[in-house]
Amino acid sequence: MSESDEYKGKSAYHGSVARDYERDRTAEPIWAVEQEFVARWVSGIPHGSVLLDLPTGTGRFLPMFIARGLQVHARDISRDMLNVIREKIPDYRAQGLTIEEGDAQKINLENDSVDYVVSWRFFHLIPRSVIPGVLAEFKRVCRRDIIIQVFSVRTSVADASVFTVGLRKLKGLIRPFLPWNWGKHMRTPWSHIDSYT
Repeated sequence: MSESDEYKGKSAYHGSVARDYERDRTAEPIWAVEQEFVARWVSGIPHGSVLLDLPTGTGRFLPMFIARGLQVHARDISRDMLNVIREKIPDYRAQGLTIEEGDAQKINLENDSVDYVVSWRFFHLIPRSVIPGVLAEFKRVCRRDIIIQVFSVRTSVADASVFTVGLRKLKGLIRPFLPWNWGKHMRTPWSHIDSYT
């Protein structure tokens, strides 16, 4: 089995990791900044737009998307993460939301079927060899913009950046929104993922 077929991130978010995901992360300073960033971004999205949130995780941004009147495809490879969403939003179908298991390497949507793709806290968890295929899938299903949040780690400083990828020129607008210091010996929340570094 090749690295592109299987990697630890595909199976790491189950059981207590999924159940406690938000509890274990909401205390991070970056969490509130991310929430504010996405809230500002989504406020400019036209009502009725179609959005793919992949990986959706426990659906932290879904209430914002729903409040904006978007049609949302929430996809994640972890059934347990999706079950957290179903518990939080039991009437999700009435909210214009579809929830399905899905792998970013093979997205179960038609070509040009969504206006926006949002991919948050994901690319630092996957092997480099997987990234081109994931980006190609995002480009295949998306007709407007792809929003990708990326953590890059250098020594003791981590930068969180958001890339808005234009589909025509495939050039990214890089907008760093929070550099912070983890400390030389502090483990990140993603240290359990082999491909993280």
